[in-house]
Amino acid sequence: MIRTAALVAAVSTTAASAQVVVPIELEILVGNLAGFTSTGTVTYDVGDLTGVGVEVLASDTVSVDFSLPFNGSTLSAADDFFGFTLFEFTDGELTGLNFFGGQDIGANDDFEVFIDDGFGGNGLLFEYALGPSEAVTDSGNGVIRVVPTPGAAAVVALGGLAAIRRR
Repeated sequence: MIRTAALVAAVSTTAASAQVVVPIELEILVGNLAGFTSTGTVTYDVGDLTGVGVEVLASDTVSVDFSLPFNGSTLSAADDFFGFTLFEFTDGELTGLNFFGGQDIGANDDFEVFIDDGFGGNGLLFEYALGPSEAVTDSGNGVIRVVPTPGAAAVVALGGLAAIRRR
């Protein structure tokens, strides 16, 4: 399960929606790319959520996407082999991501990525395979997690200190 802070990194609003951008980080733990890290984002419209309980958004039906640099390319929901990517939210916070896709990166070279949140597991599984389509030349796994941002309590505390100081 991805853990999130109460306040996300960036929020832009319009009259009908609020686009939320959540920073995520990939770390490969096993395989020849062990130690590789990358940061990306998940973007969604808060208007597509009720904010109560477990909700799943699919990238083919709502405005939700992700961006994650990996192996010289940037993955997004558009790279999904099945045409949609699933995002799980619990009480309005991002807690899971399911994705299976990849890209061609050369004449006879490509990569495939599988991300599974495990729905109730301890974290996301990130698996990759690099090399020609017929033969996997490298593989491994890792984790994706939400990058911590300042919590709402910290923002409220700072606001309270400013109010006290003005008195």
